[in-house]
Amino acid sequence: MAFNHIRRACKPNDRRFTLDTTVEQIKKLVRVSDFDLDAAAEELSHVAPVWYGPGGAAEDGLETPWFGHVFCNPPWSQKGLWAAKGWREMDASRTSSIAMLLPATTDQAWWHEYVEPRRGIKFLSPSNTPYVFDVHFLPGRPRYGCPEDPTGAMSVCSVCEGAPMRDIENRGCPKCGGTGLTPQSSPPFGSCVLVWATA
Repeated sequence: MAFNHIRRACKPNDRRFTLDTTVEQIKKLVRVSDFDLDAAAEELSHVAPVWYGPGGAAEDGLETPWFGHVFCNPPWSQKGLWAAKGWREMDASRTSSIAMLLPATTDQAWWHEYVEPRRGIKFLSPSNTPYVFDVHFLPGRPRYGCPEDPTGAMSVCSVCEGAPMRDIENRGCPKCGGTGLTPQSSPPFGSCVLVWATA
């Protein structure tokens, strides 16, 4: 789930909950049976027994050291900050693997700084721990949950449910903006998983 400490001024649509089907797909990519830490989560959305975010073991995943096999679906408005954190954590040799779910926005500066020049390369941490970095593009456009629909099961927002679409379009809806669809069920672009793993 995308969340971190409130003082970082995340945007409201940063609260994207990763669905179980996507988590299972990512576990296969990373070759882990379970994650030890969800670095950007909340009570409704964490995918690991320990999570950072409201109600978790620490409030701010950007400020707290990571450990073990890490999953992270960070606030997408702060992609560069979180990608940089992934690099710092692997260099610190505290993690075995990191799977970071992000939008596949390959035209943005964060991508060209933290991803593109480093794809498919082996690295050596300052403590001489070898690790590799790669990117996996998820097929299609994965669905996400949100606070109103953590499982991503709704196809229409609960306020609009049952109303004819023409009424929704004419009246608008404060929850879905008049579309009738849940705000974060599927973003208009693909997603990718940045993977750091010890070699």
